[in-house]
Amino acid sequence: MATEIITGSLRTFGGANFNYLDPVIIFRASSAHLGADNIFSGPDVRVTPQADSSFSATLERTDTMLTAGAHYKVIIEWRNPGITGDSGPGVAQHDTGWEIEVLSGGGPIGDNARPPRPNFQMVIVSPTQPSIIFGPGAQWLQADPNDMNNPLNPANTGIYHQLRWED
Repeated sequence: MATEIITGSLRTFGGANFNYLDPVIIFRASSAHLGADNIFSGPDVRVTPQADSSFSATLERTDTMLTAGAHYKVIIEWRNPGITGDSGPGVAQHDTGWEIEVLSGGGPIGDNARPPRPNFQMVIVSPTQPSIIFGPGAQWLQADPNDMNNPLNPANTGIYHQLRWED
């Protein structure tokens, strides 16, 4: 088993602790995945923050899985006293839309987070490799840094790259 610990703190948009609403952080695998010797499947990993809002989650590393793009979705769920039903207060939920790719070393959630991938193909024109924040698989066209917008410049006819994680 290749697991790592992801850490962080859960707060309101105003920076306050909202543990009084019994929040739970849900890490949901993007699908079942294969590893060299394992098949990964099963229920969500649910984590309750500590009294000071901090949390830690032990998650399977996604960079050892054979499925490209393996990741966890992050969903926040909490008791919503403003919604009531026959069985008491309702539950509210936020899907962050971000992906967590658990890499070697684990660490703070932001170091393992990737923004949602757009539903369109993005090609970045840049003289140097753009930030990996665009996500592995994003494409970029290498351009002449001194003349990027000139279609007649032979240096802009291009080397076409695909972003990938570097070890």
